[in-house]
Amino acid sequence: MNKTLWAVDGELDEAKFERLCVDLLQRQGFTDIVPIEPQDGGRDAEEVPRRGSSREGHPTFFQFSKEGNWKAKLRRDARKLSTRKTEFDTFVFVTSRKARGVDVDALKTEFRNQYGWTLIVFGREWLRLQLEEVNPDIAVKYLGPDVLNRYLGPNAIVLLTEGGGLSLKEISQLIDGEQTEAAILQLRRVLEETPDRSEALQLLAWAYYKSHRYEEALAEINRAIRRVDKPEYRSIRACILTERGIREGDRSSVVAARQIFEELLSSGPIHTWHIFYNLGNVLGELGDHDAAIARYKLAIELDENQPVIWKNLASAYHHVGQHTQEMECFDKALALDPKQPEALISKATSLILDFDKPEEAVPLLELAFRMNPETLVRWPHVCYWLALGYERLNRLEEALDSVDQGLAQRPGDFATRRLKSHLLIKLAQHDPAFRDRALSFWTLELKAEPLNFDARHHLIREALASQDQDSAWNLIDSSFLALDITDTISLRSSTFITGSCVSALRYLPEYANFRRLQPVSEYWDVGEPPCELPFAPPIDDIVEAAFKTYFLVPFASGWKHLKTVKDPNQPEALGTLFDLVRDELRIATSQAVRSLARIVPGKETGTEALAVKMTEIMVFAAHTSLREFGKQRGYIMGCFAVSPDACEIALESYDEVRLHTDVLTDTLKVLNEELKIMPE
Repeated sequence: MNKTLWAVDGELDEAKFERLCVDLLQRQGFTDIVPIEPQDGGRDAEEVPRRGSSREGHPTFFQFSKEGNWKAKLRRDARKLSTRKTEFDTFVFVTSRKARGVDVDALKTEFRNQYGWTLIVFGREWLRLQLEEVNPDIAVKYLGPDVLNRYLGPNAIVLLTEGGGLSLKEISQLIDGEQTEAAILQLRRVLEETPDRSEALQLLAWAYYKSHRYEEALAEINRAIRRVDKPEYRSIRACILTERGIREGDRSSVVAARQIFEELLSSGPIHTWHIFYNLGNVLGELGDHDAAIARYKLAIELDENQPVIWKNLASAYHHVGQHTQEMECFDKALALDPKQPEALISKATSLILDFDKPEEAVPLLELAFRMNPETLVRWPHVCYWLALGYERLNRLEEALDSVDQGLAQRPGDFATRRLKSHLLIKLAQHDPAFRDRALSFWTLELKAEPLNFDARHHLIREALASQDQDSAWNLIDSSFLALDITDTISLRSSTFITGSCVSALRYLPEYANFRRLQPVSEYWDVGEPPCELPFAPPIDDIVEAAFKTYFLVPFASGWKHLKTVKDPNQPEALGTLFDLVRDELRIATSQAVRSLARIVPGKETGTEALAVKMTEIMVFAAHTSLREFGKQRGYIMGCFAVSPDACEIALESYDEVRLHTDVLTDTLKVLNEELKIMPE
């Protein structure tokens, strides 16, 4: 029996088991779990589910149990909480018993249909993986240091507990058996006695490397090389640099690794496949996939029975678009190792992306989960691809479950979150029960990321569908604050249709950058020569805020247009840009100055004073619109690299004066609507 799980079963009471589980869940992003408190009436600690939050911030209840019939226990707890089901939408259950995937899937469906909850079950294999591979310090905290001696056999356990040690050969076997934490512990003991022992330093570096602790691995292999410079040590250093460079996006580390491998190849005949294989990995990461293919083929000539070579060769073929060869290599890798998770996942991904065969891809991904319990930890993106496969097979609820599983591991993954939004929309179309889940998800998305336009758009759409105009416009207007754009007013008063305002929000970040470079207040700064106003500008805070807010809509229309045309240098494309910006600037400008009607004197002061003030407002509005038109069109064309020659040609045949005339007319109409001076 597994020593770690044996200790969980035999040495932990319910309260300690709960504390252990809470620590593990906290490491995985579940937060605010209410700690154990003394129970009234002597009840067991496990009788009261704990409150907290899921990794997405959802209100969540947690329960932990060592009970043999875990499914019965889970259903009892659900019935007990059913009267409070509106208080939370996620239920996390951790059991020390084996939880079969088929049972968990059936319970997820049952809980979703009966209570509307998302059920997450962590079972025995999850406990083993978390305690042995991911969080060994928690295993030691609750189960004692002896738990690290697992799998070493009775004799090795005696050596460890009595203060003895293993030979370097035995420690190497630990590393090969993926028992890296135990190996690291032993190697530290060896190095305490003989700090300069290069073989121990090399093994320690390799153990750290296998544990994905690349900084520590690099430090130890550098120490070993300073003592004895061996080719195998430099090869390990190159492997560490490669993986660290990939994880951290550090190209210089990968380039350094390539140089080491090439120096090793040039130093003499190579009798093992590893150097060619690793150099292929480096070249692939640097984007030279043809060279990577050549190196993988040389590795295969030395040993054709290594599934990892065939798998990586398949991936290289994928990058150069040779998908038939890619599939052949995946098949050879899986023939050598049918359980290899990398090959299962990579082949399935290609079947979805390149062949549109989700019916073949989904079984491979499901097999990767069944055969490799650590799949979700090491390759959390697999949930996205499995969900995408389910979605293409119209197995939407299974797709949603897979997405939730992926987000439980990586709550910040953008692609998975976007897929969840898409799935909830499709499910809600056929089952209104999913609408509330969708609204809750989008609301949390917006709280976590106020600039998430898609979530905001969906919430606005739902508010409008429910005839909740106020909520829709609040969501639209709060977008400006998300970008720290202050001193604005509601777009609702602009008279632009709701759809135009919602579409404009997608380009609000670009507009914010433009507005920072070009404040509207500069248009009427009398100290600046271009102002050209023979009177003091009739400006106030409300009008300035209206200009800043309303001018978003024409800007967004122009930006969207140039973003979607094939060639922004074509005169037709630029002419359309000018028309879009001009037409919406007419509306924005005339509506922005509507509030200035209050400064127009009444008829009792005489028609001349009234006419003078109205004329000043009209000229001011026309002047501002022309300045904004020039600034918007110039900024947008610059961002899309429109050539000066193309701009000049387009402007030669364009009537800019028309905007000035139109704004004068529109402003007069707006002022008359407010003042009722002339008949309509």
